[in-house]
Amino acid sequence: MGRTAVLAGGLLLFAVTACGGGQEQQAAAPSSATANWQAIDICSLVTEAEAAQLFPGKPVEHKESSDSAKRECTWHPQGLDYENIDVRVWQPASTAAIAGTAQRTLSLAGRQVYVARESGSRCELDADMGGYLLGITRQSYSDAGCAAVQPLATTIIERAGK
Repeated sequence: MGRTAVLAGGLLLFAVTACGGGQEQQAAAPSSATANWQAIDICSLVTEAEAAQLFPGKPVEHKESSDSAKRECTWHPQGLDYENIDVRVWQPASTAAIAGTAQRTLSLAGRQVYVARESGSRCELDADMGGYLLGITRQSYSDAGCAAVQPLATTIIERAGK
């Protein structure tokens, strides 16, 4: 009978530990940085007037897309998908990985900004917003180098940081 009691006690101990001790486990609440980037109205970061100035004389369309990993809004003139400005927010696994692949860094609106890609027709920026990244990409058939994009990028970063 002693063996039966020991065996029953062992099974009970196994059942309790396998079920987490009978206590419910709660899911971790999202960090405030995660909640903040997901709450940004991404398409409000570029005004209609700013989009019209980027694409003078052309009707401008914009499209928003989002999922759990990234929120994005793109503006382009009707019929010209290559010529655009794209703004996105996301929380990378590591900002160090973004910084490590950057061509260079800038400081805009008091934020560290990584130049991910730059050519005469494209500028891709990633601003460290303290817990998430704000990406700004400008493509154009004309000058879209990062120097040309900096004034609007500064404004977008300021709006996102409020």
